[in-house]
Amino acid sequence: MRLKRFTVAVAVTALSGAGLILAGTAPAFASTLLTCTGGSGTSTFSPGITNTPTQQTISSTSTITGCSGSGTTITGGTVTVSNLKTLATGTPPMQATCGGLVKPSPKGTLITTAGTATTTWSDGTTSTGSIKLKSTGAIGTVTAIIKITGGTFFAAGHTTKSKGVVSFSIPMGQTCPTLTMVNTTDATTTITQV
Repeated sequence: MRLKRFTVAVAVTALSGAGLILAGTAPAFASTLLTCTGGSGTSTFSPGITNTPTQQTISSTSTITGCSGSGTTITGGTVTVSNLKTLATGTPPMQATCGGLVKPSPKGTLITTAGTATTTWSDGTTSTGSIKLKSTGAIGTVTAIIKITGGTFFAAGHTTKSKGVVSFSIPMGQTCPTLTMVNTTDATTTITQV
């Protein structure tokens, strides 16, 4: 089956996202540290989605742009994600398959283990942390949650998190089976701290 610009049900594929540090509703007591206006990238998975349920290991490289925040000169960055692994979801629980691409898990379902996320900012500094993905309940999107545990924006005694939605599409030339790559995009990016 040839897939063109088809939107991926990321609840099944659990692909990592573009900006990965994404917009979400922050608690009323959270401070906004940085806001970015766009992002795009590519996520790959190994061994690739086929008709046989198989755990996927996800990696991603993406850029975020249009960043600004009080007291910072950061205008964008490059985000690298590694070792993000899909979890079996559904009833009965099952790993990603080609046939499952249009059947996302219920909203809020954890669809990956925690992976590693590193952002290299435009000012030369870095942020490190862990990322996990949850289903939005919709085809072609996931909620990405990053907890920053070191470097820029980390502060001992505080929790710095990002939460938001990443959209996915299958690029021309990719097929299922075996699907090994998707394009990722995000809109507003916000980093908050409590």
